[in-house]
Amino acid sequence: MLLLAAGLALRLALWWVAADRPIRIDDEKEYDAIAMNLVELHEYSVRGVTTSIRPPLYPFFLAGCYELFGVHSFGAVRLIQALMGLATTVVVYRLGMSLYGRRVALLAAAWVCFYPALLGAGNFILTESLFTLLLAMSIWSLRSAIERDSLWLFAVTGLVIGLGALTRSVLWLLPPVLAMALMFLSGTSAPRRVAAIASMLLAFTATLAPWSIRNSRLHETFVLVDVMGGRNFMMGNYEFTPMFRAWDAISIQGEQSWDNVLRKQYPPGHSFTQGQLDKAAMKSGLEFVKANPGLTVQRDAVKFLAFWQLERELIAEYSAGYFGSPSKLMLLALTLIVFATYAATLLSALFGILVVPPTDKRFHVLVILTMAVICGAHTLVFGHSRYHLPLVPLLCIYSAAAVVHRTTLFDKWRSGAFAFASAACLLFVASWCYEVFVLDLQRFRDAMSGGA
Repeated sequence: MLLLAAGLALRLALWWVAADRPIRIDDEKEYDAIAMNLVELHEYSVRGVTTSIRPPLYPFFLAGCYELFGVHSFGAVRLIQALMGLATTVVVYRLGMSLYGRRVALLAAAWVCFYPALLGAGNFILTESLFTLLLAMSIWSLRSAIERDSLWLFAVTGLVIGLGALTRSVLWLLPPVLAMALMFLSGTSAPRRVAAIASMLLAFTATLAPWSIRNSRLHETFVLVDVMGGRNFMMGNYEFTPMFRAWDAISIQGEQSWDNVLRKQYPPGHSFTQGQLDKAAMKSGLEFVKANPGLTVQRDAVKFLAFWQLERELIAEYSAGYFGSPSKLMLLALTLIVFATYAATLLSALFGILVVPPTDKRFHVLVILTMAVICGAHTLVFGHSRYHLPLVPLLCIYSAAAVVHRTTLFDKWRSGAFAFASAACLLFVASWCYEVFVLDLQRFRDAMSGGA
């Protein structure tokens, strides 16, 4: 309770600074526009066109806030997202208690509660706060379902994962993977395993079905959640995708833009619905991958490391004036705090995962599979570091385990697991150094020279 009280006080202080700040990020503006159309026109549209360009849950959340507190009530949204951060802290505590015990749970909860990038994310009109909470809740629900062997809790797990997929579509990939893993990892009888998996998948399907039916009718082709997956995959896998910063393909214009390259593959004047365009982009990206396996492997290795890059989003927005006039000293301090916190979390979590995992190895595998699905999907597409943030609460549990069980950890310093964790740490540190001192050095200098 003391931890939550301190977390609430800090969030209220940050909210006071940023409560009514206008939005400036393109994604924020699009979420806001969709929410405005839901409130004023009662339709899910962008610029007058009915769409499925974004998963629906976050715009509906914004629209609900606008209905209750007035349009563009960013202060109310940010306050609710601050409370979501506290709820995530509670979920991490309960999950840590179940996996490792009270000491690990308390340290992990404190780490999540005061994690700089998560604190900053609550002040952006973006999906991070909602998705992070739903992802943590889905893992906690799955843990509870397995412990109690409860079909009802497996159904709750499917529901929460479905809500997560309606917030960020990457999560629809998770239930099939969990279903296959549960067939081999569950300790119950085969009929009970089948019933549990069926409960989870049915609840998940029922959660997505109304939106999927609406999308498929609108776009004249099957669309599960949104119409971004195919085009994002192509932008990350076509001839003009940058080797570094693959996500920057979205800014390429003219002859080399992904949509211009795609349309050249079809007869002039060929028309697409948004869903059909997305399917065509996915097909084009897959054909490029098939024709260029060596280049794809090289790109994916870079995108994997980019996914786990140092967290720069909060720093970038502060330097750009999102939270007011930036100060050079504050920018430098924020950079050091954010980078150090993330580096300590990921590096120690690697030792927690590999050297001192929880005693329940089967559930440990399910957690790692969850992180692998999200990381793997983004590695195949963009590999942007922003998308690892929802995994941080899970990393914090393993990080706390490494700290609390440090004696056991160092006793195993000659083990293969310790060597593998050390090698992984060296790889990530090397990639961060290259990113900071080669790719990003000039950007940081420009930000510092532009500070107050």
